[in-house]
Amino acid sequence: MKFILHSGIDAASIRGSLGKSEYSYYFVLKAFLPAFERLGTVELVGNPSEDVDPIYEACAARGEDCVFVSFSPPHLVALGLKCPTVLVLAWEFSTLPDGNWAPDDPRQDWRYVFSRLGCVISLSTHTADVVKAAMGEDFPIFAVPAPIHDRITDLARHKGDGVIRNRGAVFDSRDYDLSPDRILDTDIPFPPMRSTAWETAVEAPELERAKMRRAAEEADAARRAADEAARYRRSFRYRLAVTKRHLLEWYREAVRDLLPAMLVRFIGRVGSWGEASSRRLIGRSPAAPAVPPTPAAAPSGPSWPETEVPLGGVIYTTVLNPTDGRKNWYEIMTAFCWAFRDVEDATLVVKMVGSDTSAYRWGIFYTMCRLAPFKCRVVTIDGFLDEAEYSRLIGLTDYYVNASTAEGLCMPLMEFMSAGKPAIAPRHTAFADYVDATAAFVVASSPQLTVWPVDPAHRYSTMCERIHWDTLVAAFEQSYRLFKEARPEYSRMGGNAADAMRRYSSDEAVTARLQAVLRRILADGAGPAKETAAASIPPLAVATRPVQEIGAL
Repeated sequence: MKFILHSGIDAASIRGSLGKSEYSYYFVLKAFLPAFERLGTVELVGNPSEDVDPIYEACAARGEDCVFVSFSPPHLVALGLKCPTVLVLAWEFSTLPDGNWAPDDPRQDWRYVFSRLGCVISLSTHTADVVKAAMGEDFPIFAVPAPIHDRITDLARHKGDGVIRNRGAVFDSRDYDLSPDRILDTDIPFPPMRSTAWETAVEAPELERAKMRRAAEEADAARRAADEAARYRRSFRYRLAVTKRHLLEWYREAVRDLLPAMLVRFIGRVGSWGEASSRRLIGRSPAAPAVPPTPAAAPSGPSWPETEVPLGGVIYTTVLNPTDGRKNWYEIMTAFCWAFRDVEDATLVVKMVGSDTSAYRWGIFYTMCRLAPFKCRVVTIDGFLDEAEYSRLIGLTDYYVNASTAEGLCMPLMEFMSAGKPAIAPRHTAFADYVDATAAFVVASSPQLTVWPVDPAHRYSTMCERIHWDTLVAAFEQSYRLFKEARPEYSRMGGNAADAMRRYSSDEAVTARLQAVLRRILADGAGPAKETAAASIPPLAVATRPVQEIGAL
């Protein structure tokens, strides 16, 4: 059997794509890859619209079954292919996007996409329930979690030398004078941004010469840009460009929505013709307004020197994208610092997923200043950790922390739990499949309105979960006491976490469900759901134990 797999982000682009809305689908594909390889042959493609059908036709000619599996959001999946198509979906909110903000693109209404597909694999029962609520109970969607457990098991007791080696910015709360007075300080030493990080890897004499050359080049470029801007402002092209800009703004803001659609399209074509004619009339295109000069190219070599981050004490770890509001990094940091304001050996490690340190570093510094004084330690790590260092981080960690408002799967939490690390996490959305009080300190939550991340209008059209901050503080306090005062119970909780992941996301459990779903796809193609076929798919193993309230140990 042939499997054609696709993700919009691949191994070559993942380092520069961390933090993007679809970046996690690459890691889901990577996790599923061994399972598909056990069931057949696998081929990865970059452009499904062009690559999939030729492979499918070749397979059909030799009598081989072939399925295309797309690891991507529904509005980006290729439709209309000859090859049977399966979408792998992670979705964390209470309703599906309806796409009424883009009537000219029906794929923005996910119900349209699902109606064109033969089958959908969801990564959680929450996602499957949401899709069935929108598409009907008979819609063929099946919950199959990513197989995580088996590749993480060996890390359960690995501590290493207590040092994380990283190429990226590191913020350590103990390296700074944190106090409320520093909030207004404009001269704060901080890890360099990526655009200037190469300077730390250059010898001091060469660094000074490079800075002098760059300053001279910038000054010369600024003078040339100023002269060009002055000449441009006096030119006919400048006056024509200003007139055109204001006319276009007036048309778009005051007139366009009052005109029939046919007339709007006609004006667009006339505008395109007029722009080309004006360019022929006045010569070359108007020069763009002056912009700040681009710095000279940095010397070749490593963009970030390797940094060693020693870790110790009771270590709490979380992996998150700081620009994703669902992840609640502010709540995690404030609850941690409040719970351990008088505890020196409690450490919070925040592995940031993203490429721009400026997006979060000032917010972290100001938050720490507002919380000071505190004795605990907060460390943020930016950059891409390779597999060895990520494994080391898992081994060093004592608890994994998640305080998200919604999750479609949360692979980092599953990885740490597979390694026998108890969790601090809520029990909503995808968490409900594998988080319970035997393996985690359950953080309370309640429903709240929110927006779809794909909706440009940012309407409050769906629901997520508000974290109860006081229960997050209590979870930190109780987990610390458990680790310090009841180590056998802590070990038992870690064993429960690993066992839960083995039942939920081991290769054996996932392959059995995946094989049953694939049999269903080949039997039915893109047709309607059949109850007999669906009944043959084994039920998903989920956490069914009652949720235990946070209380005294």
